[in-house]
Amino acid sequence: MSDELYLNRKLNATFLNVSQKILDTQRLLIEKKIQAISSELNIKTIRSLEEVKNSPCDLLIVAANHIPEEEFNKWLSSFSLKIETQGYIWIPALIISQACFPTLMDVLSKAVQMNWYFDIVHENHLDSIPIRVANLLRIHDHLHELNRYESSLDQLSKEIEMLKSSLSLLEKKNPQS
Repeated sequence: MSDELYLNRKLNATFLNVSQKILDTQRLLIEKKIQAISSELNIKTIRSLEEVKNSPCDLLIVAANHIPEEEFNKWLSSFSLKIETQGYIWIPALIISQACFPTLMDVLSKAVQMNWYFDIVHENHLDSIPIRVANLLRIHDHLHELNRYESSLDQLSKEIEMLKSSLSLLEKKNPQS
C-alpha cells in the first residue's frame, strides 16, 4: 500500500480469533498470512469483539474457520447483529471461513440487506488476503470520507440558514420602497 495513498498513517487492523484454544495447521497458516501483511498494518489480536473499542481499528479480520459450514449462516447473522448493536458497522471485516459456494449463495441476499461491509474468504484461498484487505480499507476510508462530506454539508446548511435569517432581519429593518 502506498504511503501517499494513506497520507503516511499506519493502518490498524484487529485480528479476532475466538478459537485460540484450537491449534492446527490451518490456524498457523492464517496467522502466517496475517503476519505477512503486518508490515503495512498494525495488527492487534483479540479474543472477543468487545475488545475492539480499546484501540483504533480500520479493519476487522475474523477467524471463523472453526465454525462448521452448516452453522455458518446462523453464526454470521449473530455476528452481524453484534457488529451493529455494538456500533462497529463503520469497520469493514474480512471473515475467514470454511464456507463454500452454496453456503455463500444463501448469504447473498442477507449481505445486501446488512448495514455493514464485509468479505468472506475460504480458509484454502488465503493468497487473496492482501487485495481483499486493500479493498476493505478503501471502503473504510470512503465511509469516513462520506461522513466528513455529510458533516461539511450540514455545517454549510446551517451557515446558509443563518445568513438567510440575517438577510431577512436586514430587509425588515430597511424595507425597500
